[in-house]
Amino acid sequence: MKVRGRYHDQWNQEHLATLLHVSRSTVSSWEVGRNTPDLETIVLISDLFDISLDHLLREDKHMLQKENKQQFTLKKSDEVFDVTNEEGITCYRMQEASTLPTQRKYLLTDQTNKQIASIKRKRYSFGMYDLPRLFLKLDHWNDISIIKDMEQFKSVYKIKGEDLSIGGHFLGETFAVVRNGETISNVVVTSDNNHFTFRFTCLNEPMEPLVVSFLFLIALVYEEEKRAIHLG
Repeated sequence: MKVRGRYHDQWNQEHLATLLHVSRSTVSSWEVGRNTPDLETIVLISDLFDISLDHLLREDKHMLQKENKQQFTLKKSDEVFDVTNEEGITCYRMQEASTLPTQRKYLLTDQTNKQIASIKRKRYSFGMYDLPRLFLKLDHWNDISIIKDMEQFKSVYKIKGEDLSIGGHFLGETFAVVRNGETISNVVVTSDNNHFTFRFTCLNEPMEPLVVSFLFLIALVYEEEKRAIHLG
């Protein structure tokens, strides 16, 4: 939830949090779309900024979309990544198509087995470090890349294409997929020593192929990081 009135009054997150009797991190999570306020807090926000409840709820698309959006699950099984819906039906799949010493290619298909995208994962060495570079080509969307690089001997990931970014910790237990400053998906990650699962919603239905394909890309990053931790 984007508490726009806070900016008009030049308040920071900490001050607003104090007024609403919540933590600063809670305000931050509303603004990136990871969570929404409870009804009591929404009423306080309405009073604080002199905004009607109807207007407040209607102007924030996330508040209206979040309740009824279907949950999806992304996980890997038998070398294939699947996205299933709440009924357990496979909606999207990513599987490896070819492998070279320095490059792998993956094909992404929808529920009808139609190819909608492809991903190439290339490797680049920086001294002792192997730095994966992933490139997504998705029908009807601009190309997207995630590149791992070294800055001051620390690894960083850089995302380019479709104005996508990550809200929250890139490799954390929860994060949001953000496009042009608007949250389009919220993701919860569960993992053990060998596997991880993404549970997510798509807050903008026409962007579902973009969200899913981008999360396949993120899944490859997670797999790379878990492998590096295991080898370390």
